Amino acid sequence: MKRTLSVVLVLILALTSLSVSATENESENIAAEELFKSYITDIYGATDYMTYEELGTVGENTLAYGMHSEATDTFYTAVLGDWVFRKFYIAAPYKLALYIITDNTVYPLETAYSMDIITDEDLPTIAGLTQRVSARQMGTVEKAVYNYLNKNGFFSSSSYSYNFIGEIDDDGLLCVVKAQTNDYDYSEVIGDYQVFSEPNPWLFAKGTQLFVVGDLELNDNAVWSLKDACDNEIVTMEEVKALCEKENVSGVHIAPYIPDTEPTSEVPASSETEPASSEATSESEVAPVEKTPKLSAKTASLNAGKTITLKVTDGTANTWLSSETSVATVKNGKITALKKGTAMVYALLKDGRYLSCKVSVKTSPKLSKSSVTVNKGKTVKVKISGKVQSINNKYTSTKIAKIIAKKNDTTIKVKGLKKGITNLKVTVNGKKLILKVTVK
Repeated sequence: MKRTLSVVLVLILALTSLSVSATENESENIAAEELFKSYITDIYGATDYMTYEELGTVGENTLAYGMHSEATDTFYTAVLGDWVFRKFYIAAPYKLALYIITDNTVYPLETAYSMDIITDEDLPTIAGLTQRVSARQMGTVEKAVYNYLNKNGFFSSSSYSYNFIGEIDDDGLLCVVKAQTNDYDYSEVIGDYQVFSEPNPWLFAKGTQLFVVGDLELNDNAVWSLKDACDNEIVTMEEVKALCEKENVSGVHIAPYIPDTEPTSEVPASSETEPASSEATSESEVAPVEKTPKLSAKTASLNAGKTITLKVTDGTANTWLSSETSVATVKNGKITALKKGTAMVYALLKDGRYLSCKVSVKTSPKLSKSSVTVNKGKTVKVKISGKVQSINNKYTSTKIAKIIAKKNDTTIKVKGLKKGITNLKVTVNGKKLILKVTVK
């Protein structure tokens, strides 16, 4: 009997211990999540959407994955030591990142690494825990390219992207790679070719360039820009072009270079008069002068809600793109201004070249009043300026006041529900506006 009671007592104690342990873990998880939410709110303010997920522990630290809506960029890249942590495109406007939580403090993964909270020895563990973010360890070629880009100021680590294209030398001692840089307007003439990055709004103002890598065993600094490699006769543009076509490379184009010069009818002056030749070439035999495609405007300045249409002369645009679709959109050459900022609009031509126009949006959508006072049960009108008709408004109401309006209205009604003060959100052209409401 005593033995039975002893066994039961031990089981009860064990179950109690498990229950307490589970409760403590649950409490710790809740506490960490609240820390994260507080951290995001302190930096970005109130957010419409936020998610938090613990991925595991790294030593005595917690590795977490977080995503929220208050951000302008939607790529995540962290280069730590020899490791690259990257999350590719996530539907705007959500921003995600990896975080380290320790001693009741939240740190972005990069900050924790720079402060030695995590070290190179921890990176393989983190790579194994990152379920939602891809992780890879750089090889010799990629590491050399990364060091070259970093040393020469081509990019910040947050925009880093790398792709191996292929080898030019049969012995594998010479290869071409492409990398994402901070020069969105990258375009240069190399020999008889124009090389330029493909305009792409999803790259968020980052352009793609080609680089050449040599024998790193002989020289660990054997990395060159494409132009330097061609100027120094390390490779030829014909070799690079053939390799890119073979590997079906995207993001960067190589097209025949056509100088942007106007034809001239002037004849150089001569001190002697040449006798007329009986074998003069007829007009029908003169080769036609190739016309250079042009855009109707290279710059444009608009207020929010306004439009302008661009046209291509002496050429045909296959595709129109905007570098910042939150600032300005473009469809068939028609640019629509959404909110204050700058965007590059590109017309991609049939021959692979592109034309560009810098668009400056001078104003953002706004409300006629930033705050209103209304009596309970009554309404007050507020006007919206700078609205694009084709983009629906979004409204957020509270228990104190609500917005009465259709999605395309340029005048809204605010109705007081009960006494108090509240902030209502009105999203116009994707921009969030705050209306302070006092209900009496």
